[in-house]
Amino acid sequence: MQDSKITTFYDTFVDHQVSLGINDRHIGILSRLKSHGLKKTDRVLEVGCGIGTVTKLLAKYLSNGSVVAVDISPKSIEIATKTLLNFKNVECQVVDLTEDDFEGEFDAVVLPDVLEHIPIEKHSKLFEKLASLLTSNGVIFINIPNPYSLEWAHIHKKEELQILDQPLYTVDLLPHLYEHGFHLHFLETYSISMRDGDYQFLVVKKNGFQVFEAKAEKSFFKLAKNKILRMINS
Repeated sequence: MQDSKITTFYDTFVDHQVSLGINDRHIGILSRLKSHGLKKTDRVLEVGCGIGTVTKLLAKYLSNGSVVAVDISPKSIEIATKTLLNFKNVECQVVDLTEDDFEGEFDAVVLPDVLEHIPIEKHSKLFEKLASLLTSNGVIFINIPNPYSLEWAHIHKKEELQILDQPLYTVDLLPHLYEHGFHLHFLETYSISMRDGDYQFLVVKKNGFQVFEAKAEKSFFKLAKNKILRMINS
């Protein structure tokens, strides 16, 4: 599917976003971000910010941090910029991270229900870019529809789907993550409107082996030190 068609769709999708406003899904995303370690001092990159609904929640929470919000839709960024004008810790940009030059250093990346709208053949390029933008302890937070729920919607509610709404199974995501030095740290399937869980929240961390090795080494020396102290005291 041509990128221009996707951009045009999201330029015309802004009215729908405005009509929805901030809802339980957005509030739930922020709650999960906080419970999984997002700090008020973090520098955050939000990918696929739309008109800035989640961005506004992030801006309020990041009292000593900042958020750079990007989207491929110029119309969405125009509205987001106006909506968030009073927040000094927010910057909104028209950026396609799979194509455009973009630089920065971030503690966390948030993809709030956007990954399913990015062609899967571009996921490798996306995670390669995110790997270059994250700090060594950087984290990616991903919220997506439960792929089974989205499969069901393709059969029963096709008219409600966006121009590209692909079910993303974990088995399809993992190769792109591990290819660029990430690992899946946490996955939760949870419910908003469907009892069996219509959304998934994923926590992806960088440099899994190096982090594990460093922690293991630190733990080993701590145990050894405690053992020596016990021997001396006895």
